Amino acid sequence: MNNKHKIEWKFKREIAECLMTCGFTIYGGFVRDYILHDSNAIDYYKKKDMEENSKLGNDISSSCCYFLPEDIDNFLYQNKDFIKETADRTVIPKDIDCYGEKSSFYKFINIIKAKKFEFEIVYRRDPSKYLEGLILEEGTTKQVMLKVSMINHKKISKIKNIIYSNLSKIAHTNELDITINGLNDSLNNLVTTMPYVYVEMIYSLNPGNSYQPPFGKLDFECNGLLLENRDIRLSRDLNLSINIKSINKYDDPFTRHIYVNKVIDDIMNRKAYLCRSDIDLQRIQKFYDRGWSICGKNIIKTVEDENYNGHCIICHDKMGNGNHYKLYCCDARYHRNCLVQSLKRDIVSCAMCRQNLSTDISIDYLLIKEEFI
Repeated sequence: MNNKHKIEWKFKREIAECLMTCGFTIYGGFVRDYILHDSNAIDYYKKKDMEENSKLGNDISSSCCYFLPEDIDNFLYQNKDFIKETADRTVIPKDIDCYGEKSSFYKFINIIKAKKFEFEIVYRRDPSKYLEGLILEEGTTKQVMLKVSMINHKKISKIKNIIYSNLSKIAHTNELDITINGLNDSLNNLVTTMPYVYVEMIYSLNPGNSYQPPFGKLDFECNGLLLENRDIRLSRDLNLSINIKSINKYDDPFTRHIYVNKVIDDIMNRKAYLCRSDIDLQRIQKFYDRGWSICGKNIIKTVEDENYNGHCIICHDKMGNGNHYKLYCCDARYHRNCLVQSLKRDIVSCAMCRQNLSTDISIDYLLIKEEFI
């Protein structure tokens, strides 16, 4: 990890720690990427210790002998081809979404002031008027977007002005001009390399509110974990999505532990399970482009069988080489277009065994129609 990335990651983790200290619950992409980063970083260091004297490590070290040992470590960490299976160690969350009480907001402001971090309020608004699909009543919450920076840009500008005003009193020489330009470049580089993070917080205006993020708008299971009090748990929306049948069962700590681990395992394997079928396709494409596998209810399965000599159950033509599709209920095979057409009906049943699939098929139908599976 080069120094810029190392500083950025430590800074964002520190901000997340501050938010939890103030009573905020963190949710969404930050929790997902936090897990992805830390799990891979831990595996990386374990495997790096085992491969310290490997040919790859020695080759890279010898070809970069002009680096200091610390720089070699940073170079290896950033090189995704080195211990490829842990390449997601370089993932860093872009922003932080969180929910808490109004008092938590003011506690957080006081903490970042005490740490001498710079912050600005980008906007402050009622989220129920701007964000569709959220289960939030008008006038009960406030949404605030903060930009928190590690360095105080105003102070840097003040320092630059003081230095330049004093230097302007000295007779200029070529050497002095070079020194001034170098100083200016150094200060500009300091400003541009120092990290910042956008913190989007929703806080309750009434302490009695029983809201819980992500407020009924969960798209993928991997975005349904909550981070609070330095612990990871299921959100209520994720609990509903994965069909835990009873509240009593959900309250069982062992059951919660199983499902939390299941979602964490999916994240580590970059599997994004859809929670509903009305998600914006651009959102699905975004995950797909990042190398995630998009998964539905596992009703439709892809079969790689080049030796299959049977026919499509719909059009009765030969399947040909390549991927075939089947439903979970039996072994009938489909061409992709034939399967899409057969799933358009209001009442969907298997063309072979006639099992009714209407209640389960909507998410998988979306995926195959848009060619994500």
